[in-house]
Amino acid sequence: MDGKGAGPSQGPSTSGTQQQPQLVTRMQQLLATLNVEEYEPRVVNQLVDFVYRYISEVLQDAEAFNGSAGETQNSWIYQPTATAYRALRCATPRCKVVLP
Repeated sequence: MDGKGAGPSQGPSTSGTQQQPQLVTRMQQLLATLNVEEYEPRVVNQLVDFVYRYISEVLQDAEAFNGSAGETQNSWIYQPTATAYRALRCATPRCKVVLP
């Protein structure tokens, strides 16, 4: 099945012809640049859905980082997970084992 023009067009009707959303057109161009000649129509929809979800998550992460950007370094509490002495105690027996 040829991917070009595959599947029903989406979007508002203008002068009797239907136009696809710009993102759908871009996904079809992306597939063409990757030399993908045959694909099912739903592949474009899956790519659009993936891009939308991925960008939404990135923007949510950016908002979370932006919310903590105003805090000063002094307001953060540093809690080391292990002291150097404890790490050395755990590493010493393991370092004594001879490797094959």
